Amino acid sequence: MEIIKNNFHELFPIVQEAIEGADFIAIDTELTGLNESIERIKTFDDPQSRYTKVRIAATKFLIIQFGICTFTYSEAENTFIARPFNFYIFPANSDRKDYHDICFMCSGSSLHFLSNCGFDFNKLIAQGIPFLNKTDEIKLIQRRADIAQRQIDNPLDNETKAFVEKTMSTIDKWLCDTNEENLTVETPSMKQKRLVFQEYRQRFSGLASAESRPKSVFFSRMTEQQKEKKSKDDAADALSASLNFRSIIELLVTSKKPIIGHNCFLDMCQLIHQFWEELPEKLKIWKKLVNELFEVVIDTKHIAATHRRLQELMPKNGVQAILDIVQTPPFEEDSPKIVLDPQFTRYTLNDISHNHEAGYDAYITGYNFIRLAVFLLSFQ
Repeated sequence: MEIIKNNFHELFPIVQEAIEGADFIAIDTELTGLNESIERIKTFDDPQSRYTKVRIAATKFLIIQFGICTFTYSEAENTFIARPFNFYIFPANSDRKDYHDICFMCSGSSLHFLSNCGFDFNKLIAQGIPFLNKTDEIKLIQRRADIAQRQIDNPLDNETKAFVEKTMSTIDKWLCDTNEENLTVETPSMKQKRLVFQEYRQRFSGLASAESRPKSVFFSRMTEQQKEKKSKDDAADALSASLNFRSIIELLVTSKKPIIGHNCFLDMCQLIHQFWEELPEKLKIWKKLVNELFEVVIDTKHIAATHRRLQELMPKNGVQAILDIVQTPPFEEDSPKIVLDPQFTRYTLNDISHNHEAGYDAYITGYNFIRLAVFLLSFQ
């Protein structure tokens, strides 16, 4: 199920229900880059050095697609039901005055790779779900409070107040008592022009459009079609202002369900930095934070690469390589069925057209986990 800015609120209850009813949840991400060449991880890096390099990458690159797949077990049918979600994620429109513009790095090779996999960059920019982590949200609230306080600390003098009220009265009479299509209001100073625009937006923005001109503001009466469009645009803007992908992460945190990833060290660092809070410098503190948020995190690549019963059976441990192997004996023997919920029709197993789409990769990561876990538990 694909979720973008336009359908986020509509589909949020479905995501919430799936997460709350899940036995475990698999995740995956697609990023604008993995690391800078000078910060590449080396085999003999100690854990703190490796974390430091990943932390640097997480602060520079962005998650632009986030995949979640919930898995719910039906004991009566001995079946896991999968519900995959694919989210496009992009910073909020910088035209919103109270938001700072987010700058981030892109790796040419990463973008080429995503493009070759069919990634829709137009959809990402136009319909990506905006986000704020807790640190940035606190800064945003403080900026709004500072703006409000400045207005209190700098009250208008009587002359300016009289000018603004006279101008608003002129606009009101023009709209109510005349049929003229246009009105020009003289604004000798930039301060006066700013105040006229400020009051106009509060009182008349749904009735007339305004255009800045040299030492004046030019108003045009709106047609009924323009008024209707303005009303719809305002409603869409209000809805967009309430969007924050962190609400999905909060569902994951609150659920306390096991989180399954594949080679997910970078994913977890990116997730926390982008959607939760700034990453600590020390690995020890980061590990404590991850455990507080998610309690159980399992990495299928780590299992496949290190468990003695799997090493000989899995010469390769990429997510697709594992999928190919776990669909054959001995992994398919005694395994519960794994089926997609009938409402989730975007993916089918082994559909290579969706390889490296975050929602699909989350689905096959969870699929692999079930097959690996059942196989290993058979030896107990």
